[in-house]
Amino acid sequence: MKIIVTAGSEESEKAFLKRHAFAAESIVVRRNEKSLFDVINSIIEGESEPVLLVHDDIYFNSDFEDRVEELLQKVSDEDYEWGVIGNAGIANNAYGYRASNIIRYVVDPHEGATLSARILPVRMIDGNTMLINAPELRKRNVRLPSLSGFQLYDLALSIESLKAGLGVFVSPELLCYHDNKDNPASFISFAESDEAQRYLGANLKNTYLETLNGIIKVREPSGDFDWVEATARIGRKQSGIHVAIVVRTQFKRPEQLFRTLTSIRSFIASSQDADLFQCHVVTDVNTGKEKEMYGFPIHYFPCDLRDSRFLLVSEAIKNILSDYIWFVDDDDWLFPNSAEWLANTIRSAPSASTFFIGTEHFIEKKLPGSESLIQTRAVPHQYFPPSDLFKSIYTNHIPFSGIIFPRLKIIGRWSSSEVEKITMFEDWYLQILNFQSDNFFPITINKLFVGISIRGIGQTVMLKDRTEWYKSESTIYYDLVKKGGMIFSIPRMQTIANGSSPSLSIDERKALKSFYKAKLLKYKILSFLTFGGPRGRYKERKRKYREKFRKL
Repeated sequence: MKIIVTAGSEESEKAFLKRHAFAAESIVVRRNEKSLFDVINSIIEGESEPVLLVHDDIYFNSDFEDRVEELLQKVSDEDYEWGVIGNAGIANNAYGYRASNIIRYVVDPHEGATLSARILPVRMIDGNTMLINAPELRKRNVRLPSLSGFQLYDLALSIESLKAGLGVFVSPELLCYHDNKDNPASFISFAESDEAQRYLGANLKNTYLETLNGIIKVREPSGDFDWVEATARIGRKQSGIHVAIVVRTQFKRPEQLFRTLTSIRSFIASSQDADLFQCHVVTDVNTGKEKEMYGFPIHYFPCDLRDSRFLLVSEAIKNILSDYIWFVDDDDWLFPNSAEWLANTIRSAPSASTFFIGTEHFIEKKLPGSESLIQTRAVPHQYFPPSDLFKSIYTNHIPFSGIIFPRLKIIGRWSSSEVEKITMFEDWYLQILNFQSDNFFPITINKLFVGISIRGIGQTVMLKDRTEWYKSESTIYYDLVKKGGMIFSIPRMQTIANGSSPSLSIDERKALKSFYKAKLLKYKILSFLTFGGPRGRYKERKRKYREKFRKL
């Protein structure tokens, strides 16, 4: 593999060769070039294999060539159609714990890498290190504009690759140190120049472009190429993936159920991929009637428990074979507007990802004179940004329908038969188990996909008697405690003690005692660290918790 280095001076050339002596046979230095656009065009026209184009202020590890060869083998084996791969870029969706669309597999004086080892599709890459698929770009007649200088070439290469139907990706195999001397102001200044604006305006229909160096405004977009939409469509599309949309119901709200299933049908049609999304209805009520509802199969799971909430979740996960599972309540509805975007994201995402999507509560009131439960006025009440995913570590924040789970990562992870009897928080418990699974990888799509009905009556969120909530919550926490290892902070645990203590099981009492002891230890440590400052609070807490122990 050839490594082409653009050097600004003889001194920088010598420094690069010295620190990369282990790769000397692969390195070709091009010094005092006037335009990186021309350099890239010459690579596309003249190279018979993929080529690495790098800056002279890059620092590679000694195993870098081997890593690049592994990357080339991987994209070949997995049938990627690609034009260029870099180590940093801007993605359509947000990835990782930061829920950010800025992806970095590079270290520089400002920041380090932000994600774990996955190849991801992006709109554009940073030009510090670029693996250019010269043969495929030449085959598709890709050529960059003849612009001057050393700015915008990476954006132009990304745009031209996407226009040719080739994906743009970032990969951890290209991770290196970049002694970053880039000036974002000069990048934006060049992007606003007449020659750059002529190129951008003639090709794009987008008014604004988000880049790693800031926002570019396109003054007169007259092209027919949508940069954002193209990124969503183009990239490695995995085949044979299935998402089970699961609706739990007891047929008590037939009009809302009809609305739910009708909206799912519209969603699947709008996704342009009827093979990806498959709807299933699950119930513990044996109607003795049809095996399908509006064309969707019905799964009957008999239940002897007083409440079937958790059972229907667990049985659906065990018995409905799919890669992903998406629970939608029988009074929710799906918005079809971004269905194709979601389908493309799932198809091109790393396997076993978790997708967090936008949901919103709507206050529903029947229209005057209406007898139908679905002839209502729905007023937006509260939007749940999927980027708030980690709020669910502390409380049941993200709605159940706002998460598409990797099914095989959560199947059978609950360890207690007591857990299967819980009547509340089964959705939140599944989220915690997923957070704790191996290689948990969140993808955040900040678009509205699900409407959630809030009607004021007949819903658990409106219950005033919280006994079942508290019992379920403490059962879940005790199950997590028994699994061992680190568990999450539990600020809401305090509220459980307000439940009916006589109705708590032995395990639930143990969970509460463990919680109180941990809180008491915290105050005791604080009293020593601050030389008795909060000692009065420690004594008060000790008296308070001892009183609670007696009740338990």
